[in-house]
Order: sequence, then structure tokens, then C-alpha cells
Amino acid sequence: MRSFSSGFAALALLSAWVLPSTAHAQLPSPEPLSIAKVKGWELSLDGRMSAFLSFSYGPPPPAGSPTWQGFEDRPDDEGNTMATRIRSGFVSNYLGWGLRKKVDQHTISGRFALWGNISQQRDKTQSPDVDLREVYLRIDGPWGGVLAGRNMGIFSRGPISLDYDVVHGYGLGSPCMIVNRAPSWGPVAACGHVGFGILFPAFNAQLSYNTPQFAGLQLTVGLFDPAAVKEQSYTRTPLPRVEAELAFKGSKYVHAEVSGSWQRLGNGAQADLNVDSAGVAGSLGLNLGPVQ
Repeated sequence: MRSFSSGFAALALLSAWVLPSTAHAQLPSPEPLSIAKVKGWELSLDGRMSAFLSFSYGPPPPAGSPTWQGFEDRPDDEGNTMATRIRSGFVSNYLGWGLRKKVDQHTISGRFALWGNISQQRDKTQSPDVDLREVYLRIDGPWGGVLAGRNMGIFSRGPISLDYDVVHGYGLGSPCMIVNRAPSWGPVAACGHVGFGILFPAFNAQLSYNTPQFAGLQLTVGLFDPAAVKEQSYTRTPLPRVEAELAFKGSKYVHAEVSGSWQRLGNGAQADLNVDSAGVAGSLGLNLGPVQ
């Protein structure tokens, strides 16, 4: 089976954080710049700007490949595809504001972030979309933490965080959408390793809870706004989607995560046709100094 990824190269032109950051529970998990403090509330700002020249060349995807992978350019007379784009990187561009306040043993925080790309659907007159990707309230205390709002999903966030931390945090990775600016899950100009064994957790409305860390272990469970599968007419979503993750952080040298997802779906054309969508994802990270 031939893979389109066998021949592509990306040249980074510009990729800069407002401040350095690392990513674990979200992409990115920033070290914000404090810009104001009023009555115990701290207002912070963080963001990222990036631009890449992406050149892709190689055979088209095998017949029957899912279109969400984004490799939609048609082959030439020799059976190859070739495309050049100027686009944002793996984490795209974003500007985020945060609020934070300590109340006794609790911390109340909130985040509002806008994400967007520099490229469009190869239409000179079209503007890229702006995605309200993060808007949530958090309360953290000795008992754990609760998040209400829109944030990164729990299922498969371990693998996508590894992709960010080790490989494509400041890079482009797979060019993903060669023809269009983004797949259906939002304006991400590039895909890193998504589509090559890694699933994108997406950003969804949720109510989630995480336990405190105990002996390096932490459990996170969430109820999510359900998602229909319109291509297969599974449009009935009677129950919320359930996602969970068990994470282990042994030290700065090793961490591991296993996550799962479940959702009940009903076929809109057949009242008695119901299915359960379920999945499991896992990741293991090792940091051995110069080798990760």
C-alpha cells in the first residue's frame, strides 16, 4: 500500500510563542504573561504565531482512504500529486486570555481563546475562519478539579500531547489538508501525526472531573456534547458521550496514559437501529535526557 506521506517536506519560515510552554492537558498548556491584577483576580495573556512553506509530492492515497485525512489533490498524468501551500503550523495561531483567583484552598480559573489560520481554501477572496476553541471555567481544590465549558477532549489527548511535546510542537508535520485549509474538526492547518495512528481528541463542550494525583496516578472523567455520524445517517444522540483517562507520571523521565470513549448512536432512517461507538487509546513517554 502506497502512502502519500512517503514524499513531503516542510520548510519553517516563522514559528514563535509569546512565552515558552509545555503541553499535557491541553495544546498548549501555556505559561501566561500576567497583564493585570484586580481584587485578587489575575488576568493573563498568551498566544502563538506561525507560518510555514509546505511542499508535498508523492503518490495519492490508496483507493478508499477516508477523505478526512485531507489528501484530496488529484494525481497528474504520471499518477503523482504535488502541491505548495503557505500555512500555519501544527498548533495553528491563537490568542488566549485567562483569569485566576485563589479562594482559601481553592483556585477559580477561566480561559477564553480564539484560534485561526493564515491560509484559506486556495481562494484569493476568501478569509480563514476563526475558531472559538477554548472557553471554560475551572475550580480546583484538594479534592481534584472540575471543568465546565469547551476544551480539548479527554480521549486520545495523551498521544496528541506526545506528538506536540516530542515532535511537532513548533513544527508542521503532515501537511494534512493540501486542498482545503482544514478538516471538518476545525481550523488546523497541519496535522502533525494525526491520521498516522493518532486520533485528534478535538475540542468539545464538556463537564469533566479529575482526581488529585495519588502515587503518580490521576483519573479524569467527562460527559461531552454528543457527536452524530451524518455520513452513515447516525444522527440520533440520546445520551452524552463519555470519555475517561487514567494517567501515570512516575517522574520527569516517564509518563503513560490510557483513555477510552463511549457513545450511543441511533440511525435517523431506521428507528430500531442503534450502535455503540467505543474506542481505546494509549501512550507512553520516556525522557532520557537528549533522547525522548
